[in-house]
Amino acid sequence: MESSQTLGLTFNVKVSETLKTWRKARESCNEEGNELLQIKSEQQFSQLQVTLGNPKQKETYWVGAKETRQRWNWAHERRDLHEETIGCYGSHVDSNIYTNFTNNHPAICSGFCRTMMRRQYSGLQGHKCYCFYGIEQLIWRNLSSCNLECPGNPFQTCGGANEMNIFHNWEVVSWGLHEPSAIGSGKDCAYILLSKDGIIKWYSGRCTLRQKFVCKINSVSVCSWVNKTAPCYYVMADKVTWFEARQRCFWTGGYLADAEIENAENLNLGEDVFWAGLSRIGQSWIDGTPVDLQYLRHTEGIAEIMSCLALRFNGAKLGWTLESRLCNEHHGSICDIRMQGPMNLNISNDISHPHDGHVHENQDLNSYFKFLLAICASCAVLILLLTFFIYRRRKHRSVQLKRKSHFYYILEKINPMYGRFLSGENRK
Repeated sequence: MESSQTLGLTFNVKVSETLKTWRKARESCNEEGNELLQIKSEQQFSQLQVTLGNPKQKETYWVGAKETRQRWNWAHERRDLHEETIGCYGSHVDSNIYTNFTNNHPAICSGFCRTMMRRQYSGLQGHKCYCFYGIEQLIWRNLSSCNLECPGNPFQTCGGANEMNIFHNWEVVSWGLHEPSAIGSGKDCAYILLSKDGIIKWYSGRCTLRQKFVCKINSVSVCSWVNKTAPCYYVMADKVTWFEARQRCFWTGGYLADAEIENAENLNLGEDVFWAGLSRIGQSWIDGTPVDLQYLRHTEGIAEIMSCLALRFNGAKLGWTLESRLCNEHHGSICDIRMQGPMNLNISNDISHPHDGHVHENQDLNSYFKFLLAICASCAVLILLLTFFIYRRRKHRSVQLKRKSHFYYILEKINPMYGRFLSGENRK
């Protein structure tokens, strides 16, 4: 049983209740020449929410996007915090002065060297973190020599057997001691705290914590309303999640605070903590374009290094939101039907469970064969009707011919000579 509803948008979707993994859901869409839905605008997302309505239970549907939590990036401009290595270097001097970090990675070492040691460069070798004023005394090595995984981030390298990866600390924020946390810890969003010595320090925390936040606003009218010159920083007293804070800043014509807040004047933070614009969350659609985090409201979901995105109903208050789920979970899916015309919501009501997903895949095939059988039956009926029509037409024509030749037929039966006369045999 399927139901459909036409919307005034130029895309078509099919909602399937069949429970599958993200990969299987995408394969099912591809087999029909379609793709998992990619939501590219606020209008599209809003219209989809209205059409799906408010189900009685929490429904979850796969969409065509994935999420990674690998590198710290600024949410407002899709730019990574500067964590690219300058190169791989060895030293001809005995570098015995270092700090040992159990979860060593570029962000934590660079933050320590910049904030605590006031050094411009940092060097990483396994768990060791070196801080340098300059790198003139170091010897350049081939980058392939630095092949050790960082203990705190397996996606980055931390030196080699006798080498170290060197980083410049010029764009690193003032992380607190032993911050930020290692990848996979679930602490993927950054907040700020004014230390006792008057320095703004950055810390990592779980994105679903409810805290105050600071927006950087570019609107002249908004800044003038709070007696400040644009751009300005505005402290919001509401305690919300990091996702909600980012969205609210966008609504005010700005974004969550960037690194320049460390130099801001007359900013009254007190002893509270505030969400800022750094996170380790990166999301992209199947075609490679980034997910518009400013338009779409979502909860944290599964804080894995790699996960898949789903559209989930979180009750009447939150409505439909995007969130990350383990890719091997079984959920329904929404396919983007690649055809022109108004948006058509095609909802398939076949309910299944992870243990019998293959049964519903067979049901999809059965539906396809039933459709072909119906077409063949229709063609057969048309052929029969056409045959009957031709037969009746020929019979009718035969009767007419007999009626026209009836007089001559009788004469020939009476006397054969009339037949020869009519055929022209006597014309000699």
